[in-house]
Amino acid sequence: ELFGPPWCDIAPGNPLGIKAPLAPLLRRAMDNGRASAALYTGRWTDVGTPQRLAELNTPAPQLP
Repeated sequence: ELFGPPWCDIAPGNPLGIKAPLAPLLRRAMDNGRASAALYTGRWTDVGTPQRLAELNTPAPQLP
């Protein structure tokens, strides 16, 4: 599993709220043949922060 020992020292579910960069974990996984990728051609939105999520969940104004 990518997000568990020996790849990641953060407990499952991150109960302590530890912040850690994702890129080093992914690079290590790629170096060890444990990561893959696929091209997604559908609609995608960056929801990387609670503020962005709230903005996306706010209904769009109705046109007259």
